[in-house]
Amino acid sequence: HRLRRNEDDSGGNSPTAGQGSTNGSGEAREVRPSIAGFHLTQHRQRNSHALNPMWILLDSESTDHFFFNRDLLTNITTAPNGEVLRMHSSGGCIDTNQRGMFGDLPIWYHPRALGNVLSLARLGKKYTVEFNTRIENAFIVHLTPFTTLKFICREPGLYVYDATNTDLS
Repeated sequence: HRLRRNEDDSGGNSPTAGQGSTNGSGEAREVRPSIAGFHLTQHRQRNSHALNPMWILLDSESTDHFFFNRDLLTNITTAPNGEVLRMHSSGGCIDTNQRGMFGDLPIWYHPRALGNVLSLARLGKKYTVEFNTRIENAFIVHLTPFTTLKFICREPGLYVYDATNTDLS
């Protein structure tokens, strides 16, 4: 599901989306971008964020993790093998080839993304995620037996982890 550079492209550097290409044996293969679903309504001016830059949202519709706050990430580099993430939102599309780390999680980075977002689906594949509204309206992600991230429901219904006091070292 990653957008890759087309090996047959004469420039060699152009990402292709939704176009066919060939592999080394001449067989056709379809190239599709990885899509991150994000449905916050974008009612803000360009390069200004309505969300607290230290908030991380847990999103059940996103297919990948992405952040706009580089201070929450370590080791930001260009993604290997020409990988690009195309983020679709109500504010339009943004492509990025930059990745960083939040703890041991690889995160896509773009300074104009709408927020810092972790994909519930991806976290659930790697970690135990609890949700019990009888106890609290919050998701708890168990990173280790002693380390958790608690995403508390805030108005207007976003599940937020405040990373203000998070140690990334």
